[in-house]
Amino acid sequence: MKFYLDDRQFGRMFITVRRNMKNISFIAKNGVLHISLPPGTTKEFIEKVIDEKRERLAEMLGRQSATAVAFHDGQVIPYHGGAITISRSVRDDGYVHAKFLSPGELRVTIPPNLSFDDPEVTGLISQLISKQMEYVVYKNVMPMLEALAAELSVKYNDFEIGRGMRKLGHCTKNDVIQLSRNVALLPEHLIRYLICHELAHITYKNHSPAFHALVNTYTAGREKALEAELRAFAWPIQR
Repeated sequence: MKFYLDDRQFGRMFITVRRNMKNISFIAKNGVLHISLPPGTTKEFIEKVIDEKRERLAEMLGRQSATAVAFHDGQVIPYHGGAITISRSVRDDGYVHAKFLSPGELRVTIPPNLSFDDPEVTGLISQLISKQMEYVVYKNVMPMLEALAAELSVKYNDFEIGRGMRKLGHCTKNDVIQLSRNVALLPEHLIRYLICHELAHITYKNHSPAFHALVNTYTAGREKALEAELRAFAWPIQR
C-alpha cells in the first residue's frame, strides 16, 4: 500500500507499507523522501520518528539536491549520436512508452493521466531511457572502444554492457571491458575518457601512480580535468 504525508520541512513524502519490514527506513530519491514501514505503523509514530531524525534526513536531501532531475513536456535530452524528446501522449493507457523513430531520435511519451511531478513517474522515465541506451552503446560506443583500442595498441578480450549509474566502467581480470549503458548519455569526450581509463586497466589492474600516468598519456595530459568534469556532470536521468 502506498500513500503520502505532507511535512512542514520536507514537503510531500511518499510512504510504502511493506509486509516484510520491521522498522521504518528512509531514502532520498530525486529530492524527495521515501519512507518504507511495517503494517500497523500509526501516523503519530511516523511523525515522531521524522522529528527525531530531522537533521539526518535534511542531510540526506541535501546530498540529493545536486543530482535531482525533473522532466517536462517538450524536453529534449541529448545522447551520443542523437536526442531524446519527451512529450505527452494522447493514448491514455497509463504507461510510459519509448520508441526510436530513427537511429538518432528516441521519443518518450507520457500519458495524460500521469504527472511529471510524481517521483515514481520520474523513476519510470529514467529507467526507460536508461534501458534504451543499451542499443546506443552497441551502435555508437562500441565502435569508439574498438577505434581507441586500435589507436592505443591495446588488446582486450571482450566487451560487455552493464546497467550502473555509479559504476560506469570496469575491466575484469580477464581483460573484458565493461561499460554501463548509461555512458551513452555523456558527451563524447567523457565517453572517450572512460574508455581510456578502462583500457589502461589492461596494463595496470589497480589505481597506482603508474596507472594514472598511463591514463594521462592516453588522454593527452587531461586525466585530472576530465575526471573532475565527469564527477560534476549533471545527469539528465535519476541516479
